[in-house]
Amino acid sequence: MTILIETEDELAENQIEDNNNISKILYISYFLRTTSLLFIILFGSYIFGQAWFIYCDYTRTDEDNFIEAFEMDSKLNHQKSILLTYFTFTSMSTVGLGDYHPISNFERILGAFFLLSGVATTSFIVENFMSMINAMNEL
Repeated sequence: MTILIETEDELAENQIEDNNNISKILYISYFLRTTSLLFIILFGSYIFGQAWFIYCDYTRTDEDNFIEAFEMDSKLNHQKSILLTYFTFTSMSTVGLGDYHPISNFERILGAFFLLSGVATTSFIVENFMSMINAMNEL
């Protein structure tokens, strides 16, 4: 690139084209950063959902629990994964629609820790989005 600018004086003096290229690079980097944040959200929801299922299966007793209340044993594995990802995403994003919720007291305790980690994760993601928006406004 240095050689091209040194040999062609017009490119070295063309600030508009240079600024456009810099803007394109920044927009692409913001797009990739947004994509990675979305991946973090979905992957984190998936991992927490699987951990939730393992915990509920491990602590299964005679009383009702999440697995039995929502008939998780009768669902296929991919259906369980989607449902658990949905449950943890809505819970950790603090939306919590209420269609799936902890049943036993132990599940409620673990759910409280999930909610706290969800608030921290949501704050991290919102802060990253805000810094990207502010940087884009400064262009």
